[in-house]
Amino acid sequence: MKSFTEYEDINPCPCGSQKSYGECCKLKQVRWGYDENQALIKRLPITPEIEKELNDLIKMFEEYYGRKPGKEDYVFPYLSGFGRMRPIS
Repeated sequence: MKSFTEYEDINPCPCGSQKSYGECCKLKQVRWGYDENQALIKRLPITPEIEKELNDLIKMFEEYYGRKPGKEDYVFPYLSGFGRMRPIS
């Protein structure tokens, strides 16, 4: 994502809680904002352990396929419904 403009604190929280964003999700470190196309998106914090796991999966993908994963590629081969890594045809 190239740009992220954070949602304003005084607006109603997009989660539907009926609280203001500044009194709701923002306090929980959940960030709502707009991308470069003005689409509303949510950013969630991740722990260092999850970040390491994601980086390990990306590295495994790169070693297997010889390239970085794209938007449509699966990097979670062990999750139900995602199948196994498969050779490129």
